[in-house]
Amino acid sequence: AVTRLNSIVVNQLIDRGVPAVAISPFAARQGLTEAVTNAIDMGLLPVTHGDAVFDFDQYAILSGDDILEQLCTGAVVKRAIFVSDIPCVYDRDPASS
Repeated sequence: AVTRLNSIVVNQLIDRGVPAVAISPFAARQGLTEAVTNAIDMGLLPVTHGDAVFDFDQYAILSGDDILEQLCTGAVVKRAIFVSDIPCVYDRDPASS
């Protein structure tokens, strides 16, 4: 589902003249920062998403928040936009409230 949403977002951006490119966190797990940096250097807008990724000998969830933290640590990101089906922004886990 997240890959399909990513594809829709990228295609809509391209249809509007934005040079967007999808970068899968599953495919780029070990080199995500490098993949995003290369896309930016080529004048492209990288669009990624959280997903289940293979982490050593097991699968793990790599969230969009984790991806953004990783990209910011590498000083790659100046701006970020999150697309979600949640109708608001939470400042804490709503399940624990």
